Amino acid sequence: MPAISDFLTNFEQVKAKKGKVSLSIDPSSPNSQHLYPTFMNRATAPEKVWKAPTSKNASCNVPAAVYVAAVCVSSCATPEQQIMAEIKNGRQMKYMTFIDALTQNVAKVATLANTDSMSGKQIMRTSVQQWVTEMIDTDHVIVHFKLKSGRELKLTPNHPVVAFNGSMKLAGDFKVGESLVLLGGELDPIISADHVQYFGKVYNLFTNSAETHKNIVITNGYLNGTAYYQNEGAKDLNRGLFKNKLTAGVFGK
Repeated sequence: MPAISDFLTNFEQVKAKKGKVSLSIDPSSPNSQHLYPTFMNRATAPEKVWKAPTSKNASCNVPAAVYVAAVCVSSCATPEQQIMAEIKNGRQMKYMTFIDALTQNVAKVATLANTDSMSGKQIMRTSVQQWVTEMIDTDHVIVHFKLKSGRELKLTPNHPVVAFNGSMKLAGDFKVGESLVLLGGELDPIISADHVQYFGKVYNLFTNSAETHKNIVITNGYLNGTAYYQNEGAKDLNRGLFKNKLTAGVFGK
C-alpha cells in the first residue's frame, strides 16, 4: 500500500509546532492537534477523494492511482454544531447536528448558490463527497464564540469562517468586537471567543465540488467553509470571495 506507507514513513516522526500547538500523527501524543492525510485518486476525472472500504469482505488493495494530496491539521466543528443539510429521502433542508449528518451519511448539504453578494440568501443543494471525523476521541482546543444575537458556535481554531469583509478567515484569528456573517449577510458581533479544552471527536466534510460557493456551508446560521479550504482551496484563505460585500449589521449597539 504505497500511499499509506508513504504517509506513515514520512510523517511518523513529525513533531512540529504551529504557535503553541503541537502537531503529530500519533493519536497518543498528549496536547497535540493531529495531522490527517487526504488521499486522492488520479484515475477519476475530476480527481476524487479516496477512502478505504469499511466492509470486511472488501479488497485491502489500494488503487495504484491513489496518492497523498495533502496532510492537514483537523479543522472541524464539535458534534453538536448544526449544519444545514437535506433531510434523508426528501427535498427539505433543515439543521441537523454534524454527528447525525455523518451517522446518516447525509448526501447533500446547503451551500451558497453563488458568490455574487454576501447579502444573498439563495442556497443550493450540493452533494457531499465525504464526511470527515477521527477514529478515536482526542484532546482539542476549541474556539467557543458567543455572539450578540445570543447564538453560539464551536470550532477548531483553524476552521475557515467567512469574515465581515467577505474573506475566509481562520476561527482562531477572530477577535472580540469583530463579526461573524449570518446567511443573508447580517453581521453578528462577537462578544467572547474563548479557547477551551474539548475531549472527543470533531467533524467536517468534503463536497463534490471545487467551486468556492459550493464549499461555503451554513453552521448554526453562520457562513463557514468545508475541508476544501484546508486543501486545494487554501489559496482562497484571506482573499475576498464575494463580488458585492454589502452586509447589514442588524444587531444594533
